[in-house]
Amino acid sequence: MTMALRTSETDPLKISTADISRMDGRPDMTLGLSLMPGLIAQGIHGPAWGRDLEIDLAAVSAWKPDIVVVLEGEETENTDALSSAVGEAVVHVIDTDDWPIAQDPDLLAERREILCNVLLEASDMPNARILLVSDRGDQAVATLAAELLMIAGLKKEKAKGEIEAVHPGCFDTKAQELFLAEMPEAYAGGSLGLPYLGGWVMALETRDRLNNASTDTYILRSDGMHAVSLKDDKQLKDFGFEVIGEDADVQVLELCASGIKENVALTGVNHIFALKVLARATMGNGKARSIVRKGRMEIGTSSSVSFYGKITEETFRAMPQVGF
Repeated sequence: MTMALRTSETDPLKISTADISRMDGRPDMTLGLSLMPGLIAQGIHGPAWGRDLEIDLAAVSAWKPDIVVVLEGEETENTDALSSAVGEAVVHVIDTDDWPIAQDPDLLAERREILCNVLLEASDMPNARILLVSDRGDQAVATLAAELLMIAGLKKEKAKGEIEAVHPGCFDTKAQELFLAEMPEAYAGGSLGLPYLGGWVMALETRDRLNNASTDTYILRSDGMHAVSLKDDKQLKDFGFEVIGEDADVQVLELCASGIKENVALTGVNHIFALKVLARATMGNGKARSIVRKGRMEIGTSSSVSFYGKITEETFRAMPQVGF
């Protein structure tokens, strides 16, 4: 039997709306979830959706979003029309290669970076209105919403509950649950408390079986681990930077200052796996409320991490970037 065609007239575009109190101390926000405007999709027994793009876009425009996030698989033309319809709202597009969760590590890293940028933009807006849409269906957009809320500071079950309350029946696949459970915030049992601006400068020391040590330098932010390359195997201490001591005030590093500018470069970004390891080691069992500790912190039998202080956003963005 052929299913009846559902249209924008028979089924007006629904935007599920929730008012969210962020757990990271930043302003509250309003979250909206919806289908991709003008979506045309095939059902099991024939056409399921045959929506009118202009009618749907009018509904989106009337919601008056400040920020729009599009989880996009194939409906690129509709995304262009959506961008025009929302006026001055900021539009972010997240590409996905699978349903409901992308499998490609680079796409997952880009996805997290975009969500962090969304939260950063929202932090300067009183009650920012953020609209999430997807051409991948309700499960995909609900998962994206829960992910956003977890990065913003909500625990996993709380984030899912907030979305389920306004957009019910959308957390019913094992892939969704596994993805959310693998987030660094899930390991930590809540927000990692990492900055969206600037970041923490840290060094990860690893020793081999012969006790030979190698040190890697990173800038740690909500959007991931940004690897720093120092020439000639130098370390931060070679440039006068010291590990945060027990009684030291947190210093703001100027890694692009004269004397180090020609010796430093950003060589990698969004090491989500490294975020998970740190979250598990430092917070997963309630060992610490903050991932940033003073002095050296052992995170295993052969690894330790030390923090050198904060870096400003201006300096972070000024660092030469190579190797991407």
